[in-house]
Amino acid sequence: MLPKPGKDLSKIENYRYITLLPVLGLGKFMEKMVKKRLEAVIQQKKILKDIQCGFRKNRSAEDSLMCLKQEALYALQNGWILAAMLIDIKGAFDNMLHRKMIGGLVTADIKGQMLAF
Repeated sequence: MLPKPGKDLSKIENYRYITLLPVLGLGKFMEKMVKKRLEAVIQQKKILKDIQCGFRKNRSAEDSLMCLKQEALYALQNGWILAAMLIDIKGAFDNMLHRKMIGGLVTADIKGQMLAF
């Protein structure tokens, strides 16, 4: 790990991970290839809800806010009470239980080399 310049080095989040990739960027190429195939399978099987914007191509936080605004207006028009909880989990991917992610892929019928990668 490399220290981030000008940061408190007593905190682990102030270090960058070092990834050693094979020569000629083969590792990066493989990652991109698997990512593309995985995105295609996820879209084809409709694994993600259409309203999910995080970590999706051509989606942004603004899209999520527009959905929230539409839901709020609909609730107001119908005299409903609307509650919303907004969270931002720092380092969510790095701190997630990877066995749960693998379990989700298995449940979605992702298998073979794509799962092994």
